[in-house]
Amino acid sequence: MPNSGLENAKYAMDIVQSTATVIALVVGGIWTYRLFIQQRQEQPRLKIEHKISQRRLLSGETLLSVDELLSNPGSTLVALHSSETRIIQMLPLPTGLTGTDLTDQHELPDIVDKPEKWPVLRDTRRRFPDGDRLLEPGEEDQLHAEFVLPARIQVVCVATHVENPRNTKLGWQRITIFDINPPVLKKDVQKTVKTTPVANHSPSQP
Repeated sequence: MPNSGLENAKYAMDIVQSTATVIALVVGGIWTYRLFIQQRQEQPRLKIEHKISQRRLLSGETLLSVDELLSNPGSTLVALHSSETRIIQMLPLPTGLTGTDLTDQHELPDIVDKPEKWPVLRDTRRRFPDGDRLLEPGEEDQLHAEFVLPARIQVVCVATHVENPRNTKLGWQRITIFDINPPVLKKDVQKTVKTTPVANHSPSQP
């Protein structure tokens, strides 16, 4: 009979252990569902930042330097396939904008998706072979481009689009409005020092 009691206790412990295992699996499944399905943690993520600088050329044109800083804040690998950066004229206002566009109480036409209204001054497109541009979670990368703009351009919109490797119809975008204010060259101004003439007094003769 004592053996029967031990067997019953062992059987009860097995049941408890099995129940705990099932509960852990259920909780883990719910957590995985919420993390990867509802919160889409398995989807690639990309953060884009712009670092823009300018230099005035001797011709009067502007050399615009654009650094695109890419970082992966997600938990999965991001394999970049292609990217595009556009330099879009904003000021002076393009001739494609009509009086109706300017007097309308609603917002102006979309800057990026209306090239017939907002002309693209410069455009650079990149394609990366498979495995050439990979961003691990927490990793950063940088893309660099130079653009020469006409001297008359005052304000531009810098728009970058990076293709989503999971869905080519989607992607990541960053838009930055940049004022082109060429540095004013200071002319060397020679200060004129006014001097008061002093009479030349000859020493008196004894």
